[in-house]
Amino acid sequence: MPSWKDFRTALTALREFEGYLDAHIERLRRGGGDNSILSAVLQDRDLTDLEVRMFAGLLLGAGFITTTYAFGSAVATLVDHPDQLARLQAHPEGWPNAVEETLRYHAVVQLAARLATQMLQIDGHTVREGSTVFLMIAGANRDPALFERPDEFDTTRANARDHISFGTGIHACLGAPLARMELNIGLRALFERFPRLGLAGEPILNDSTLLHGFKHLPVSLGPARAPLSF
Repeated sequence: MPSWKDFRTALTALREFEGYLDAHIERLRRGGGDNSILSAVLQDRDLTDLEVRMFAGLLLGAGFITTTYAFGSAVATLVDHPDQLARLQAHPEGWPNAVEETLRYHAVVQLAARLATQMLQIDGHTVREGSTVFLMIAGANRDPALFERPDEFDTTRANARDHISFGTGIHACLGAPLARMELNIGLRALFERFPRLGLAGEPILNDSTLLHGFKHLPVSLGPARAPLSF
């Protein structure tokens, strides 16, 4: 959990961020909007200003930092497995499955909370209706009952997509298709452009038990190839 000092710093930043969103929303209203997602949301007159601001915060927060962390973890893991990276560079059709394996191997969202709608018995423990249950997504993604050799990174894993890094059922992430597209295009383009990219120091993980990722990932790009077009 964050320290009190970090909490106060985050709270101050959050209030400043809300002020920025308020001003931005007002600019869009006065200017007639543009072709952005937020402008489209503003056209729905049923939403209050608070609801619009919450949507914008979710869009910027959940749609940015999670993908950033997933991308960084994928880069570090692929560089650490040069044989698999070389195979992907030779056979780029394998990138979509490789993305799924990076999401399984390094879940950004480590845990989630769910509310029990009825009393349950789980492994000898009673879960009462209305109580909160914390689910370890990262643990489920390495369940040996589902994944063979779960602690090994394998970009050719046949059931890599069976991870629950994007949730499941009614709790499935609405941004999952976009995140998959960003990771697939971004990782392939990065390693095609800089095929000899490597680490230039020790990566530093963040201190969060909720969102797992690197806060510092030094790399050496090496010689560049001509950029690809997708």
